[in-house]
Amino acid sequence: MRICLIASADSIHTRRWIDALVPRCEIDLLSYTPSHAPPPEGVNLVDLTQLGWRAAIPRFRFAYWGLWIRDHLRQRSADLLHAHQVTGAGWLGSMTGFHPFLVSAWGSDLLRDPERNPLRNTLVRHVLSRSDCLVVPSVALERRARELGIASEKIRSLPWETDTAPFSPEPDDREATRTRLGIPLLAPTIFCPRALTPLYRIHVLLDATSQLVRTIPRLRLVLIRYLADASYEERLRTQIEKRSLGQHVVWLPEQSEQAMARLYRASDVAVSIPASEGFGRSVFEAMAAGCPTVVTDLPAFASQESGATLRVPVDDVHATAHAIQRVLSDVNLRARLARENRSRSAQPAPLPLAERAWSLYREWTSAP
Repeated sequence: MRICLIASADSIHTRRWIDALVPRCEIDLLSYTPSHAPPPEGVNLVDLTQLGWRAAIPRFRFAYWGLWIRDHLRQRSADLLHAHQVTGAGWLGSMTGFHPFLVSAWGSDLLRDPERNPLRNTLVRHVLSRSDCLVVPSVALERRARELGIASEKIRSLPWETDTAPFSPEPDDREATRTRLGIPLLAPTIFCPRALTPLYRIHVLLDATSQLVRTIPRLRLVLIRYLADASYEERLRTQIEKRSLGQHVVWLPEQSEQAMARLYRASDVAVSIPASEGFGRSVFEAMAAGCPTVVTDLPAFASQESGATLRVPVDDVHATAHAIQRVLSDVNLRARLARENRSRSAQPAPLPLAERAWSLYREWTSAP
């Protein structure tokens, strides 16, 4: 079976999906964002942004890419086209007229984009109408899809799984990780694992941190330069300078899964306070590693399955600071949150992603 994926090649979600499938089928990965890392062995990667001068014209490139993908699908005798995200990848897939055409929603592409303006709403609905199947990772996104008029029989739920091999409370490497990063062993430490984009409201976390350091002078905040929006990162650095937070903020480059697990174990609380959330994989990884979590009170975290977390309103600096302080100041609360989250993560895992993804593809092709 030959699968063509339209997705951002550098996204961790794309990489995990491919890792689950690459032994079973041939994969063409068509990336609509610049690719910086080599593809997995056996994957044919095409960086659409490098397809000549036409790909460099902003108003023309999506139309050009769509036509190019249509010809590519025919030349490669593809069996299935799968776009990862409704916006961007989904737009391109809908231009090809190819079937079977599957679309995966990741979060804001369904939760926020349709509300941005009438054009975005029309484009989202167009992609969904042209697709044969919509794949969602959470109940919140499944509900939103139905609100947008997608029939239930067209929706497939494939929750993203948490790999509890790296994301585990063991080994006890807290001291070693802190020593390597120059974080004092007893310094209360906040870890934000989210990308440096406005959606994840890191500027709100910085405002909350500014309040906290007044009473917790040894506080440290760890930030990851993952999928960094250059203008937003500059805004954050300016904010840090104005609030005199430089000595409290630890900047790190993008981390491997093993390194992320070590950071969760080395931290006292993980904070994820986006304005919109479709699933929140990083929160579940933090919980599996035994790290207490503070999240925004969004539908993705409203169900019992989201584990033991403290929830705060979106963009509420005071509530965010208060929740973090509760975790940092109450050792019994930290222990309870960590214990309950570990218990949830220890429950039997569903069918592995590789099996669920392969079953989905078999449903839409003639593969045995």
